[in-house]
Amino acid sequence: MNASHLTATQLASDSRGAVGSSDTNADVIVEDSNGRSLLFRSFAYCGARFEDLLGIVSLIVLLAILANIPVFQVAALGYLIESMGRVIRQKRLASAAVGIDKARLIGRICLGIWLIILPMRALAGFWQDAWLIDSDSAQTRFLRMLQLVLMPLILIHIATCIACGGRLRHFLWPLLAPILLSTRFVRTNRVSRWFLDQTVGRLFPIFAADLYGAPPLGDWLVPAMIWKKLRYNSLTVIFQQARDKTLDFIAGLRPGYYWWLGARAFVGTLIWLAIPTLLMASPSGLREGPAAIIGLIGLVTATPVFILLPFLQCNFSIDGRFKSFFQVRTVLKNYSRAPIAGAVALLVTGAFAVPLFLAKVEQIPDELFWVLSIVFVLFTWPAKIFTAWAFSRGYWNSQTDKPPVRFWLRWPSFLAGAVIAFAFAVILFVSQYISWNGARSLFENHAFLLPTPFWL
Repeated sequence: MNASHLTATQLASDSRGAVGSSDTNADVIVEDSNGRSLLFRSFAYCGARFEDLLGIVSLIVLLAILANIPVFQVAALGYLIESMGRVIRQKRLASAAVGIDKARLIGRICLGIWLIILPMRALAGFWQDAWLIDSDSAQTRFLRMLQLVLMPLILIHIATCIACGGRLRHFLWPLLAPILLSTRFVRTNRVSRWFLDQTVGRLFPIFAADLYGAPPLGDWLVPAMIWKKLRYNSLTVIFQQARDKTLDFIAGLRPGYYWWLGARAFVGTLIWLAIPTLLMASPSGLREGPAAIIGLIGLVTATPVFILLPFLQCNFSIDGRFKSFFQVRTVLKNYSRAPIAGAVALLVTGAFAVPLFLAKVEQIPDELFWVLSIVFVLFTWPAKIFTAWAFSRGYWNSQTDKPPVRFWLRWPSFLAGAVIAFAFAVILFVSQYISWNGARSLFENHAFLLPTPFWL
């Protein structure tokens, strides 16, 4: 049989394994197309990329919110440290997105709830307009009654969608139901199936097979999923399962682990930053002569610290041991085995941190801190990931006893790193005169500490 004359019914059967291997041409078509037409594959690809983007955006927003909660904000630093450690240990940049599946789920639920309450917000606006025009009119009373009726229904809808998995298709099932139910009708009705076979099925058999392959109701229709749960389990069992899954999800977030990791990283970083930061902050209360001398000493002291500190954080992220913050010889050994990557990492760290000083010129309302922190996370996280990648090159070269790079390439890279670190120290020193917090802003060093503009 020629592949062009295969019906959509046969292709659909082959893709589900209902037809044997005699129709080899059909198997080739299904295998070459992965069982999907171009349109359906495009939808699947766009959906997968949207899920990835949603996960990244959710991670950034969650980190920005967490970075502005007192005491718990060190967990945001702990997450960044864990991301660096994953990149170094696994030698993959994609490993930096720790917990992206859980962030994606939270993002889906938040997006689904936002979409569901949009009609209620529009209805509330209509009611408010009607109340301002005539508070006793029939239209005002009708809109108010409609609000009171729809509110519990929407709450039930949200609760059932979350209980069924929290996917977007669960929240939007009333809109998807007509489309998927119509494809189900076409698949089960003989007349419509024969008509589709003789028209679309002859021209685009794989596309018609995709139309036949509608997912079962129990995979997307929330009422059917709830009925299936109630049919095989009691309410007590359902609530127990929901409770256990919720507790497992919260435990999977590992809040205690990230907080403790961030707290140790915060203390270790602060120990290194304490002396140069105090020296750079002290000239603001002194006369010009002593102030210039102390400020210069602070800049000179800060330069080697800013060279070592990004890589000391990387060294700490590998095993989480506090003493790793003080293994300077190990860091220099790794740096000498990938000096160019190390110098570029210092440049990226400084280049991504410097523009954020402009965001601290004027204080913003407290309720908008997390919005500005999104920008800080967007700049800080990639810089730390790139630094971890650069450190991993020297780290794994050291693990394999690869000799250091030749001195004529190693020392210019060290010198370039020193120039970059000194330039960053100068910019940091000057920033206290334009920042809202003044000298305190030197201690809010977002390049190495918390990814937030103001935390003191």
